[in-house]
Amino acid sequence: MSITGHQTEQVVSSVPTLHPNMDVAISVGRVGTWTAGPFREVCGFDSDLHGAIMAVASSDTTTCNLTGKLTFSPALKGLNSGPSTATVSANMSRCFDFSGHKFSIIGGNLQGLVGSASPGNGTSIAIAHVVPALSGGSVTWSQHSNVAASSGVSFPAGGATVITNYNGVTFLQVSYSAGSVSGGSFANSGQSSMTVTSKQNDAQLESRCSSRRGVSAVTFDGTATL
Repeated sequence: MSITGHQTEQVVSSVPTLHPNMDVAISVGRVGTWTAGPFREVCGFDSDLHGAIMAVASSDTTTCNLTGKLTFSPALKGLNSGPSTATVSANMSRCFDFSGHKFSIIGGNLQGLVGSASPGNGTSIAIAHVVPALSGGSVTWSQHSNVAASSGVSFPAGGATVITNYNGVTFLQVSYSAGSVSGGSFANSGQSSMTVTSKQNDAQLESRCSSRRGVSAVTFDGTATL
């Protein structure tokens, strides 16, 4: 049989059809039994998967903007009242975190920073007084951050000054230094500081302190380094 070029249908048509009852033998080689291999664990690509979802302590310091409130209980009433418990609470924003060799901007909530204010702290005489020490503070950082909560925030006695804005209005500014954070992220000893300025001007604060109601709260803005 001769086949001319490119006439494959002649080859295909020449293949005989298999019989429907034909048995086809397939060699599978030797079949036997063996002992099962040793048990092995299946490992993930990341051996520390919890690191991305669990809070971790950051050893670096951070500087934050503060917006908060100082409350007095009982209200501070100049020289005619006894000592008051002063409590600081504040929202912390634009804090820079470098934990895990990654840079991020985080925020938090400062609570429970407490001190004891003397009666004279409610008048202009406060400028000559030492600002009371604060202790017992804690910071809960925002949920989207993996930074661990900071505990044991404290500051030794600070100082107060009067500052003047561009309109010639005076405000009370309070500064703390050599503070500490005992646990969690940004833990340090003697490296924390805080400077805040009252939103109420000096004349308003003195007027309230001299009134029957006294000063029950002062709002402020400032910065803190932990």
